[in-house]
Amino acid sequence: MNLSLCMRGTEGWPGLRMLRAVLVGGVLVGALALGVQAEATITVQFTGSVIGPLDPANPTPGSPLQPPYDELFVLGEAVTGSYTFDPDTPDSEPANANLGVYAAESFSIVFAGGFSAVNAADAAMNITVNSEGGFGTDYIVDVSGLATPLLADLVLEQVSLFLDDEENTAIASDALPLALDLADFELAVIALSFADPVNPSDFRAVGVELDTLTFIPEPATAALLGLGGLVVLRRRG
Repeated sequence: MNLSLCMRGTEGWPGLRMLRAVLVGGVLVGALALGVQAEATITVQFTGSVIGPLDPANPTPGSPLQPPYDELFVLGEAVTGSYTFDPDTPDSEPANANLGVYAAESFSIVFAGGFSAVNAADAAMNITVNSEGGFGTDYIVDVSGLATPLLADLVLEQVSLFLDDEENTAIASDALPLALDLADFELAVIALSFADPVNPSDFRAVGVELDTLTFIPEPATAALLGLGGLVVLRRRG
């Protein structure tokens, strides 16, 4: 039996009107529960290209790659990757009103030539948000502890994604951003910092210029969209 048809034909019955409200309410509450239990993780996908050696304080795009880096990377080589974070993760620097430091959950980067790196299980991954004008980079994703293939006696110590806005208008607070527009930043690069095992203090960085940065909400958003559909069905009924 189609319960909805029965209800349409008996709108004047108070008892059935109440039953209808209870049924619809129960469906909505169940959907809300699913939404709360759904993963809140946000994935940030990025694309870019290799621009050569990079000193984060003085980028020089287009400079030739020196050995052994020229065996691993090619100028203009396409790069893709992503990182994830929980938008509810707490700020580990709550006492500083202008600086937020948040734990990330995963990170990966892949080069068209075959080189790739992902976070190891014990990797340290942080997202730093700096809203204090004129001091430091505005948004940084730092990853230390990566699983990579053999790098010709080199060690990939750290990967850092830098976004910097010279006008200090892109970042309004130290809260963890859920969306960012690359057009708001003058500097948008990723630096892969390598160290020589013989002389660990001798760092060299290979730079990637970012072309896109896309924030993608995951199942929690889909659950909320489903709620919207239930509300529309309730109104149509």
